[in-house]
Amino acid sequence: MLVESGEFVINLPDEKLVKALDYCGVRSIGKVDKWKDMGLHEGEASAVSAPTIEEAPVSIECKVTQVLPLGTHDMFLAEVVAVQVDEQYIDEKGAFHMDEVGLVAYSHGDYMSLGEKLGSFGYSVRKKPAPKQGNRSKPDRKSDRRSVEKHSKEKSQKTNSSNSSKEKKLFKDRKANPSKKTSFVGDNRAFAKKTGKSFSRRG
Repeated sequence: MLVESGEFVINLPDEKLVKALDYCGVRSIGKVDKWKDMGLHEGEASAVSAPTIEEAPVSIECKVTQVLPLGTHDMFLAEVVAVQVDEQYIDEKGAFHMDEVGLVAYSHGDYMSLGEKLGSFGYSVRKKPAPKQGNRSKPDRKSDRRSVEKHSKEKSQKTNSSNSSKEKKLFKDRKANPSKKTSFVGDNRAFAKKTGKSFSRRG
C-alpha cells in the first residue's frame, strides 16, 4: 500500500490512545478490524490520499521521496507536506503547546508519557494475573523514621515556644519592678543589648 501510493500519515497518539496503540501493534489487520475494535475513525488528510486518525491530536502528512533497501527491510525517506493539530492545543497567537497534548513514546517495550510508564507491549490482550494470597506489606521504616523526626521537631518547637513565653513574662516583670531580681533564662547578650543591663543565667 505504501509502496504503491508513496504517501502516508504519522498520527501521534496521546495517553487516551495507548490501548489502541498497543492493540493495533499486536493484532493482524487480516484477522480483526482495528478501526472498529478500538473505536477509531478515519479522517481526511489535506495533502495526501492516506487517511488520518480523527482521535489523534497530531497528524503529520508525508510523501515518500526515497526508498532505501536495507536487506531485511526498506527504509522510507519522506517529506512532510502538511500537519494537522487539534485546535485546543493552539493558542490565540498560533503557537502549538505540545506540552499539553500528553504525547506517548514507545521505548524498549514500554509506553511512556512524561517519564511515567503506562503499559507494556501486548498488555491490551494479556490476561490479568490472579491476586496472590497472604501477601503482607513490609513495614515502612522510612515513614516511621520521618514520624519520629517530626515528633522530635514539634517537641523542640514547643519547648522553644515555652521558653520564649517565659522570657517575655520575666522581662515584663523586671521592667515593672526594677528592684525585683529575676533569673532570666535566655540570651544574656540580647537582653543586655535591649535594656543596657545584664541578668543572671540560671543553672
